[in-house]
Amino acid sequence: MSSTTSTTISDLTPYAAFKVTNLVLAAEGLDKVITPQMLYSYAQKELIATVPGSKPILFQGEAFKEWLDKYVSRVRNGDANARVDYEALAEQFMADEDPEDEDEDEQDDDDNEQADDEQADENE
Repeated sequence: MSSTTSTTISDLTPYAAFKVTNLVLAAEGLDKVITPQMLYSYAQKELIATVPGSKPILFQGEAFKEWLDKYVSRVRNGDANARVDYEALAEQFMADEDPEDEDEDEQDDDDNEQADDEQADENE
């Protein structure tokens, strides 16, 4: 005789999903932590299927499991969005300054000073 058992995955709130996600990421040895706001936002935008009419809002268990598996895979592969390091980003923009642009800026400043001097001479 063969018996089949089906496992159903419980529906869960965005907060519970946040906790589960962080526990799974840690268990996988991944250095990534998400915030509960991320999953509340996903619920509002229905990026993960929700239980229609549920109060409080609930993710459908199977849909969350599917999302979680994909998300863990993306984190493992380095494809998950990371927080923006604004300091590093600013350094990139500062490093991209072209020395020729600085020369042009200095020339523009000189031209403006000369025009101001000429205007002052005319007004005297």
